[in-house]
Amino acid sequence: MIAMGRAGSPPPVVALATGSDLPWLLVLLAVGALVYRVIQSNLERQRNESINDRLRRLGAGHALVADMKLRWNPILLVLAGLACAWFGCLSMADSEPGIGILMLLLGAWLAWAAWDNARRKAGPPLRMDRHGLHSSEFGLIPWSEVVGIDFQRVEKGNACLHQLGLCVRDPGRYLRDAPPRVRRRHASLERARTGCLWLQLDMLDKHPDLIHRAALQLRRRDPGPFLKEWSREMDDSVVEAFLEARVADQGTRGFHGTRGAQGSHGHRHGQLRAGPAPMDGVQDRAEQRFRRAMATHERRTARKKKDERFVGGITFALVLLYALWRLLG
Repeated sequence: MIAMGRAGSPPPVVALATGSDLPWLLVLLAVGALVYRVIQSNLERQRNESINDRLRRLGAGHALVADMKLRWNPILLVLAGLACAWFGCLSMADSEPGIGILMLLLGAWLAWAAWDNARRKAGPPLRMDRHGLHSSEFGLIPWSEVVGIDFQRVEKGNACLHQLGLCVRDPGRYLRDAPPRVRRRHASLERARTGCLWLQLDMLDKHPDLIHRAALQLRRRDPGPFLKEWSREMDDSVVEAFLEARVADQGTRGFHGTRGAQGSHGHRHGQLRAGPAPMDGVQDRAEQRFRRAMATHERRTARKKKDERFVGGITFALVLLYALWRLLG
């Protein structure tokens, strides 16, 4: 306990904080905050250098392999489950049903964890190379089928969860061999034309930023249609309009290439007749639909941000008024 000098006098610690030593205490706090910031900056710089080095090796043809931070042995899980079940039976025999039931449930959960661990496909949970992204949950996803990539940081309490979203064509084919929990999480995508497959990155031994940047770097090498503005808030109609416009563009290029080859041949034989290219109109209409869809998405996003700022301002004003009312009341 902190002794009191005189009746009503503050403790020595309070006197230190409120007396002449208060400026020194503030200086110490400022120096500590500065040292902490310098250490954090150095750690961040070293992490960025490591990520850039791995990306350079990835550009040289190497693959990025991410394993689990913690991998359980199924045999050890089974043995632990059997031990919990045995202890639960003994507890129930000793007239302690509460502890017995808890141990039996723990044993059942360990047995399920061993089964789930053993049924997973062999190999690392995540592997990326120039061919595509191979996940233990979805299998091989070629880069040509990836239309967009999104990276999310989700705040949950004091934890920060990282997710990598892949917008793919025909997502149902990647869910056929997926674990049941993954199929339930993506149940709405089994018959969709396009959809987003989410990968949880926090249990992997590679930094989430490295995985995200490596996925972008490898995807940009593929000539397939890629919507760099895609995010999880984007409506599927925008993605479908984008794909339709890219398919029409490829069709127009192929048509003009064939038309040019036939034109040189027809000119020699006097058989070429001038006329409008029918594929040009298809491409123009597809591009117009895509632009309208993007404009609608941008208006919706701007309106959502405006509403969020309005709600935040109203909430802050109400909190401020309540604090003033409590102070003056």
